[in-house]
This record gives sequence, C-alpha cells and structure tokens, in this order.
Amino acid sequence: MHRQLAQQKAAQRTQEEEAAALRVTEIIKAKVEEVMASEATQQRIQRRLKEERASLEDKMTKQLENEKEKLIEKKRQEQEERQRKQLELERILEDNRRLVEDAQKKAAADKEQRETARHLPYQQSYDDLTKAAEYLQVIKYCLQT
Repeated sequence: MHRQLAQQKAAQRTQEEEAAALRVTEIIKAKVEEVMASEATQQRIQRRLKEERASLEDKMTKQLENEKEKLIEKKRQEQEERQRKQLELERILEDNRRLVEDAQKKAAADKEQRETARHLPYQQSYDDLTKAAEYLQVIKYCLQT
C-alpha cells in the first residue's frame, strides 16, 4: 500500500509537472506571438531583412566584379598571346622571305658567274678578232699611203 501511495504521488507529480510545462509553453507561445505581432518587432525584422539583403547584394556585386575582372584579365592575356603568336609568325615569315631572297640572289649571282665563265673564251676570241681587224685597218691605211 505504501508502494501504491508512492506511485500515486509520483504519477500526480508527473501530471502536475506536465500541466505546469504545458501552461509555461502556452504562456511562452502567447508571449512570442504577442512580441512577433508588435510593430516594433516587425520593424526590427524588416530592418534586419533589409540589412541582410543589402549585405548580400554587396557580396554578390563584389563577387560579380571579381569575376568580371578575372574575365577581363583572361581576355587580355588571350589577346596578348594572340599578338605574341602573330608577331612570332610575322618574324618567321620575314626570316623565310629573307632566306628566299638571299637564295635567289645567290642563284642569280651563280648563274651570272657561270654565264660569264661560259662566254669568257668567246669574249676573248671576239676581242682578239677586233684587235686583228683594227690592225688590218691600220695596215691597209698604211699601204694606201
């Protein structure tokens, strides 16, 4: 019986604690609703939302600016790389043009030298014949006088 009485007291205490907890919960809930419904709280919430939106907008703006700067830098580097490659190509083409020009000049000089060497014996014979003809003219003149 003593045990039953103790169990009843424990059950009653538990019920009282649960009822008290329920009342406290209801009081807290009512207080929270009252505070949340107040104009001051709504204004604070709106102010905080506005501040957070502004902060997020600033962060996003900064992030977009950073991404924009990175893209601009990337495009600048790509442009510099294209220009560098173009200049290198132009240098190679100029070197090749110069090599071709030098080879053509050398080929022309070699050809002229070969032509000169080929015609040299004929030129010498022609010169000899011209001198002989001049001597003949002189002799002919001398004989006539």
